[in-house]
Amino acid sequence: MGSGKSPSQRSDEGDCGVERANHPASCKNKPGRKPEPKECGGIIANLPAGVLEHFFPSFRVWLEAMKDPRNPERTVYSVNHLLVSSLLMFLTHMKSRRQFGADSQTPEFLQNLLVFAGSAEETMAHPDTMNAFLKNLRAGNFSAFCA
Repeated sequence: MGSGKSPSQRSDEGDCGVERANHPASCKNKPGRKPEPKECGGIIANLPAGVLEHFFPSFRVWLEAMKDPRNPERTVYSVNHLLVSSLLMFLTHMKSRRQFGADSQTPEFLQNLLVFAGSAEETMAHPDTMNAFLKNLRAGNFSAFCA
């Protein structure tokens, strides 16, 4: 006996997949493929940093005056770097630290961050480093800024 399918049913099997797979819209950015590189925005933080300094002239002074609870011998990133990174993560409405870490690993982002923070690190702090730093800060450190 046969396979249990009529000849018309056997000929229709697989026809849908061939046509869709060749369609250009279905091939674009398939899962598992690397995304196309994004256009770099360049160094754009000079203007916002100037506005920040105009309206909050003591912002960097406040950041530098904040007590650092970490061991100075094991410190890689400045308080400014970590707090400004955390602030940018909040202001850009990142859904997770992981997303922020992935989006911030560009040289342009690091340069913009360094302009805002007024620091000179060579690499971007990992979001887990920012989280560990913020966990150890006391709430009293922020009272001077809110006053």
